[in-house]
Amino acid sequence: MQRVAFQASPLQPAADGKVKVRVDQNQNTLVELELEHIAPAEKLWPPKSVYVVWAEDTEGGIFQLGQLRVNRKRKASFKGTTALDRFRLVITAEDEPWPEEPSQPHMLATDFFSAPKVRR
Repeated sequence: MQRVAFQASPLQPAADGKVKVRVDQNQNTLVELELEHIAPAEKLWPPKSVYVVWAEDTEGGIFQLGQLRVNRKRKASFKGTTALDRFRLVITAEDEPWPEEPSQPHMLATDFFSAPKVRR
């Protein structure tokens, strides 16, 4: 298992989070993300309805992994899967839950990283 950190963001200055990444037996990358101190999307200006998690590959392709739900304690968690092995995670605030592409600016992002290799 590998741990990856989010970059500091002026859009979510109090947000703190971690990402755990591992590769399953089918060579899929499993992503587990936990965040604290994240403002609910409806409290942003302008207000949004949902956060969305994306995986961006090194060639600029970006793929939606799913929605990030924030609870009353301003904590959020997410579990998802991607076939990518080198990518970065991006979180955006969106007006709708399934946008075709991510909006700007990005709320949070990691640096690019490679998924750990599976030992056989």
